Amino acid sequence: MNEYVSQPDAVRTEWGKQHFARVTFYLFLLMLLSTVAQLVCGLLMYLLPDGQSLLSSTDMLLLMSSLPLYLVAAPVYAILMKKLPGDAPAAQALGASRFWVILLICFPLLVGGNLLGNILSSAFSGGAAKNPLDAVAMEGSVLSILLLAVAAPVVEELLFRKILIDRTRAFGEKNAMILSAVVFGLFHGNLFQFFYAFAIGLVFSYVYLRTGRVRYSILMHMAINFLGGVVSSWIISAVDPDAVEQLLALAPEQMPDAAMALMPGIAWFALYELAFFGLAIAGFVLLCINAKKITFVPAPLELPKAVRFRTIYVHAGMILFVLSCAAMFAASLLLNR
Repeated sequence: MNEYVSQPDAVRTEWGKQHFARVTFYLFLLMLLSTVAQLVCGLLMYLLPDGQSLLSSTDMLLLMSSLPLYLVAAPVYAILMKKLPGDAPAAQALGASRFWVILLICFPLLVGGNLLGNILSSAFSGGAAKNPLDAVAMEGSVLSILLLAVAAPVVEELLFRKILIDRTRAFGEKNAMILSAVVFGLFHGNLFQFFYAFAIGLVFSYVYLRTGRVRYSILMHMAINFLGGVVSSWIISAVDPDAVEQLLALAPEQMPDAAMALMPGIAWFALYELAFFGLAIAGFVLLCINAKKITFVPAPLELPKAVRFRTIYVHAGMILFVLSCAAMFAASLLLNR
């Protein structure tokens, strides 16, 4: 963004309003195109001779929710955003030790955000709603693993870190980081995932801002999705829910013998939970130690504090984007029961 130089507050604010009006409209367009393309794909699939049976497949539903975003909406969004002036962060190496420290910091954010999302989803649905990610993770197919642990991290980091931050950091690195995290959380489309997606989105955004290399946040995103989605589903699937239900229905004197058959799965589940919470505790300690080291580089068009929120967020595109995501949140609570 070489044409941007230090300007008076009024000029920076006016440029910011024009710039973010376009950015937020393109975000809404990303959501709109993705949703419309998904509906069209679903309709075309339904009209096929075996369409209804195909639509009952979790893998097919996963493909239909992913490919319209990857092949239609994302390319259009990328083309439009790249027409805006951009300012990529300076490239710097992160280092292996720093990489693992930051990855560990993500774990308490995952645990806390997941807990808050579950509590609120349960409260708003009367305890009936289920996390839509569970069905995908429990599928455990090669396709679901590739989409969850490989394709999604790559596409999402390019869209919400590389492209979005490059086009907004000139108006303030902290502003770009928060916007990236908010959009990332909302785009997940359900209340279960919003809070932890927002929290780790802040971390991924900061990593990109300080390194200028999106591959670091992609690798962290892959690790989080693999451990929290794929591995957890493998562990949970080791405990047969029908066998647990039958165990609870037995008389007390019959339970010890029946429980022995479930012990291997229960042991693996307990070890996973202990390991995950152990990592979360270690990450929380590291977060407290490193919080004071967070720094932001002054931006050429840093927005005045008094006008930051309305300059960035109060636009028709952002309002439509938030309303679209809110509708998806509500639909998720109603349909995933």
